[in-house]
Amino acid sequence: MREVRIIILEHILPTPEALIYNLAEAGADIHAIIAKPYFINAEVLQRLRNAGFYVLESSYGVTNKRRGWP
Repeated sequence: MREVRIIILEHILPTPEALIYNLAEAGADIHAIIAKPYFINAEVLQRLRNAGFYVLESSYGVTNKRRGWP
């Protein structure tokens, strides 16, 4: 797993948080976590950042414009 850089697009909630920690403990190189808008638990977000993960927050409007969607 160390040879693969992972970018995660996920809800920032307790269950996905556990998955992220499990992947990291298994040796995954988690390059970034993209938080799905409207599903962000502030406590989980802070714990992930405190653990050293880069978490990007973005709105659906910004994300869709980057993809060229209306």
